[in-house]
Amino acid sequence: KQPTVLIFLSSKCPICKDKIPEIEALLPLLSQAGLLMNFVSYESKGSMVKFLAGSALADITLLANKKNYKQLNPSISTPFYLFVDHLGQLTAGGTIGDDDWLSFMSQMEEINTSSGEAA
Repeated sequence: KQPTVLIFLSSKCPICKDKIPEIEALLPLLSQAGLLMNFVSYESKGSMVKFLAGSALADITLLANKKNYKQLNPSISTPFYLFVDHLGQLTAGGTIGDDDWLSFMSQMEEINTSSGEAA
């Protein structure tokens, strides 16, 4: 198992649409960081296709039923994330943009910078 970042966005959340480019920018760095990422939604496939509009997040989308979705995200918060370690244990979760998320983004930027220098 690999550590995983679960992302929760909603097509009904205006802030969520603005977060898509930020999250997409992480995708090429995930393998270097040893991470997996999944975008989790309980909305219909049609709603997700329209919401993502060709975004790379479409390739990592998991559609869940509402019961399973609520087990992961009981308050149905968006834009929301969960960090899960290699043992399947929750290590952090919160609103995209909070301190833990910003720390994660900073770590990913260091990977981006170091890989850019090596190229």
